[in-house]
Amino acid sequence: MLERLRRTGAVSHISQSETMDTVFDYFAGQIFDQSPVGTRDFLMRTACLPNVTVKAALQISGNPDAATILDGLYRRHLFIERRVGEEVTYNYHDLFRQSLRSRAAQILGGEEFARVLSAAGRLLEAEADVENAFALYREANDWAAVENLVLKNSERLQNQGRTQVISTWKKQCYPKVVVSSARLR
Repeated sequence: MLERLRRTGAVSHISQSETMDTVFDYFAGQIFDQSPVGTRDFLMRTACLPNVTVKAALQISGNPDAATILDGLYRRHLFIERRVGEEVTYNYHDLFRQSLRSRAAQILGGEEFARVLSAAGRLLEAEADVENAFALYREANDWAAVENLVLKNSERLQNQGRTQVISTWKKQCYPKVVVSSARLR
């Protein structure tokens, strides 16, 4: 693939000093830029999830072609892996996911990106993936959702002996939520 790019002039020379990240960004950009607009939007929104099921992809993107898009990326070996279990789960390569999230923040804009992050958090919270939901709410500055999540899950986590999670959550929220909520003190 790299040799073909050199012959076509897309990459004139890749020196030893260039990092794999630079090469990866090039390929990720090519995939993104050559995708239809609807697929680009789909990719940016689903990249907010740590892993993607067809159901979650449909919910976060609203794209009825979610299954086709995910399967197409997988079959073309485009920075995605598929895990078959009770439900098929797709995982974007970490660098691809990071690249897509970066583009989402730029293209969607801050407010819309925050809404997508919060929506992804709600999906994860509904699946009892509270630690990833917390991270997304916090990134979105959705402090009401953070407070709600902590309050709803603190007792269960304490009963499981996971008090460090609660303590970490409170530290990461302070002073945004903890000071404003007497219920979290």
